Amino acid sequence: MPLTLGEDALIGMRVEPQERLSAPLVFAGYGLSVPEMHYDDLAGVDLRGKNCGLFDRRPSSIPGPLRSHYQSAGERVKLWQRVGAVGTVALTDPRANDLPWSRTSAARLQPAMSLADSNGAARLAVTMNPAHADKLFAGSGHTFEELLALSRAGKPLPVFPLPALLEARVQVEHRNVESQNVAAIFPGADPKLKNEYVALSAHLDHLGVGQPVNGDSIYNGAMDDASGIATLLDIAAALHDSGVKLRRSLLFVAVTAEEKGLLGSQYFAAHPTIPAGDIVADLNIDMFLPYSRCAF
Repeated sequence: MPLTLGEDALIGMRVEPQERLSAPLVFAGYGLSVPEMHYDDLAGVDLRGKNCGLFDRRPSSIPGPLRSHYQSAGERVKLWQRVGAVGTVALTDPRANDLPWSRTSAARLQPAMSLADSNGAARLAVTMNPAHADKLFAGSGHTFEELLALSRAGKPLPVFPLPALLEARVQVEHRNVESQNVAAIFPGADPKLKNEYVALSAHLDHLGVGQPVNGDSIYNGAMDDASGIATLLDIAAALHDSGVKLRRSLLFVAVTAEEKGLLGSQYFAAHPTIPAGDIVADLNIDMFLPYSRCAF
């Protein structure tokens, strides 16, 4: 059964995809392993050389911070390498999606980015259109609506083989680009504490130019995250103009490529402009949303 790129499914480009792939499919619940909670969807499941179908939601039994950590891209890659999965097929709950599939599909035409020193193994990452997700479950004895209902009720998801192979042929064009983080220091005044830094961070990128929405192809990003960058600039200007002296130093960091997978933050964490141990806190500002006061 051929799948139409953009209509049935998308191929993610934040990881280098394999050029050719033919592998069986296993549905592995949430595809989540959380040792602290003794929770493991993949326990006893043979995924070596297979594609792992998973539900891209978070089981309510796992606390939010742990769910966020173990569903982060870095932890996911470690997990797939450990279990030997060669690809993933993510299924999403349409109720939980911020954007309609048409917007998500249009975004596939924008170039992806990865750090030059990243060395992750090639892997196919597919996201299915929820409206067409039942194509995966034909002949399995399960339906997408059944799994949706279980997930929405906070119940465990079953793990079962899918009677299908996923075959893919992918071609990728590469080119080198450069995008800078911007960092600045507001020195502290305390003889001892000035060597400790409180970081104030925000990302300076948005989506750029994409598919037109109501005839406008420029995605300005006024909230996401020009609002955060403006806040950093305003704080810096206010401190400069007031002449105030702080005990600790401030480290202003405007990071790039957040929309491409937190790449600027990832690079700064690996290559900080000051010793990482001297950063005692970070206040990150993203989408500083204004709320109006209402009288009742």
